[in-house]
Amino acid sequence: NDLNCLDLTYVTDAKKMIPKLSQLRRLRQVLLIAIKMRDEDLIEVGKAHQLKNLNISWNSIKDEGVAHLTGLKKLEVLDVSQTHVTPEVWKSLAQMPNLRKVKLTKYQKDLFSPDGKRYFLAQMAKHAPQVQFDWTYEDNLEYVAGTTDLAWSGLGMQPHKSPILGMALDVEKH
Repeated sequence: NDLNCLDLTYVTDAKKMIPKLSQLRRLRQVLLIAIKMRDEDLIEVGKAHQLKNLNISWNSIKDEGVAHLTGLKKLEVLDVSQTHVTPEVWKSLAQMPNLRKVKLTKYQKDLFSPDGKRYFLAQMAKHAPQVQFDWTYEDNLEYVAGTTDLAWSGLGMQPHKSPILGMALDVEKH
């Protein structure tokens, strides 16, 4: 399977596809934004060792959930914006050797208190100095590079059907 980018943002039944992520050997980027994901759902995400870019923002994720991702040794970018992580999440982030950027934002306020942010930054500087942080909230989806039915192919986007994932259900109706 040639799928290397998968966007399941707001897809109603996206959680059903999570166990299949590890089967997509060329998959590098996954957006699991606002799919009502919880900590236990990240156990299966943590088995997708090929991932380099993961966005789990706008979900009910805590530090315990991020701990399930420590096996993602190739992960370079992680977005945990609008989650419930605390400054103690540094303990899991520091175990990801290729991590280079973490986005930690919250709508209209900081994700951590000023003291919590200082503590977090001090721990990360000591244990994972290569990681940079993005604290800026934006109303757009910064890392969107594809949708559930498109895959990056050379110089453009091409329709793609996955024999592993099959077809995702339509976007949540409002």
